Amino acid sequence: LYPTPVNSALQGNAYNTKATKTNDDQGDGRLDFAASKNDHFMGRFSYNNLNNPTLNSVAYLYNASNVVTSWNFVTGYTRTVSSNIANDARLGVNYVQVGQNHISSSFSGSAGSLFGIPGLTTSLLPAMSFSGGYATGIGTKASITNNYDTSIQYSDVLSWVHGKHNTRFGFQGWRIRTTGLFNGNNGQAGSFSFSSLYSGSPETNFLLGLPTQIGAGNPGGEWEQNNSVFAGFVQDDWKLTDRLTLNLGLRYETHTPFVEAHNKEDNWDPQTGTFELPGQNGNSNALYNSYNGYGNYQPRLGIAYQLEPKTTVRASYGLSTFMEGTGLGLRLPQNPPQPISASANYSTLTYPTTTLDQGFTPIAVPAGCTTAGLQSAAPICYKGAVIFSWDKNVQPAKSSQWSLFVEHQFSRSAILQIGYVGQATRHLTNAQLLTQLVWKSPGVVSPSPYFANNQAVLNQVAYIFGTFSEAHQSYHALQTQLDGRLNHGLSYNLSSSWSRCMTNSQGFFGEGSQSSGPGAWWQNSYNPKAETGACYYNVKGDFTGYLIYELPFGRGKQFGNQMNRAADAVVGGWKVSVIPTFRGGFPLTLSSNDDHSGTNSF
Repeated sequence: LYPTPVNSALQGNAYNTKATKTNDDQGDGRLDFAASKNDHFMGRFSYNNLNNPTLNSVAYLYNASNVVTSWNFVTGYTRTVSSNIANDARLGVNYVQVGQNHISSSFSGSAGSLFGIPGLTTSLLPAMSFSGGYATGIGTKASITNNYDTSIQYSDVLSWVHGKHNTRFGFQGWRIRTTGLFNGNNGQAGSFSFSSLYSGSPETNFLLGLPTQIGAGNPGGEWEQNNSVFAGFVQDDWKLTDRLTLNLGLRYETHTPFVEAHNKEDNWDPQTGTFELPGQNGNSNALYNSYNGYGNYQPRLGIAYQLEPKTTVRASYGLSTFMEGTGLGLRLPQNPPQPISASANYSTLTYPTTTLDQGFTPIAVPAGCTTAGLQSAAPICYKGAVIFSWDKNVQPAKSSQWSLFVEHQFSRSAILQIGYVGQATRHLTNAQLLTQLVWKSPGVVSPSPYFANNQAVLNQVAYIFGTFSEAHQSYHALQTQLDGRLNHGLSYNLSSSWSRCMTNSQGFFGEGSQSSGPGAWWQNSYNPKAETGACYYNVKGDFTGYLIYELPFGRGKQFGNQMNRAADAVVGGWKVSVIPTFRGGFPLTLSSNDDHSGTNSF
């Protein structure tokens, strides 16, 4: 079951050999049909299947494979009504299946019978991780995900050219269905985490059977959430004069909330601690409010003005919205009565109340408990549970973007452009740990203000993960660009920018992209202002460009103008290029895996 040591050293004496593959099959087909000179039809079909299995030489690291299958179909009809009016209609269907961490093993046998860990939910060895240690870890959470996304998109756009106007009217719509099987943050098999808290070494704590955190697995449950996006717009490009062009537009866009198709979800109101069921006691089926506000009305404005024959000024502004969410991991269908995950965190205790030989039994649901009743269930029935809560005012993010540029042609071969770009986004989705204690002073904490009216349940649960839309981000940049081509065969493009991006949230999907960046969770749920800092991808200054020089050798050039074609094929037509890039570094976030504040924080 374990690898043979490769040397006699105390550390670094065993290795895992990993083999990975990427198998990809894909195909496309397209058909265009002109029924008449005014009627054109098209259709396109695309298919893709990707599988990447991973094989490990260490049996207890297990083998995993990820599968992605996608089908895409789109059809369109373009009708030329007259010489200045045309209509374009489109319909598309996109289906994507994502299967992650499908587990197989290179040995036969059950971890339960081999090791006798009580409370196992699978035959797999739970994930054993060593925070700050030398060992890589063994076992697996078996966080198996099957996700099926279907998106139906439709649009119709009418273009009308009249006088100095090019006007477009249209509507767009999306119907999005997400079907998921997700077995929680602990996976199917669960996990045991070991730190240096007790003995000074996570490996020693493992041998002593003293975990810092445990998380019980659960089989998960299938659910289906649906939502829609509806939009209508008018856009007019108006050439007011030979020197002034206006782009004027207004878009109305609304996002409907996520609704579980079979009402298999509930929400735990973070303010009152009451359990809310869809469609009952005045609750909507989504269990959070549908947003209808100024963000639904989205102006588009563009101005281009020629100050003089060689100088042009351009400015623009636009508002857009997007419902980000936080993936499958924090969705409401994972609450009871669906199968729930359970966890325990002992990092704030001087000595744990659970040892490895007890397995998951300390956080097992007590006998006779049922969480199907929700309100009627005794608080002890939620012992160690991980539950999810969405703020009633979760809404799409609203992003305002603007720019101002001046372009000047110094000569026939040199154009300089300098400008400012800005963006401000509000109501970005962010996750918060609602069971975090409130830090008062070193060694002094107070209970979470959330769920204050249901302290009995709050004292039993392990974590309450909250979804809010309270994060923000801003970006400002000064951008310059110089393009030119000289008569001697030299062409160039030189550009630079000075920018600053600030935010109080890295974003739920940005967490894995930058190892030195902050986590997606606020360190202190009660002090979001303290999270504000540079975006993890912020680079203050960069310079890039290229220089291309055509060497003056060969037919028609300064040297060798009359050379024969054979010689020209060898020495003619050569170019030399340089592509310089200089930039600053990314921000670095310092972090610790231990809860020094004693607030049960990540």
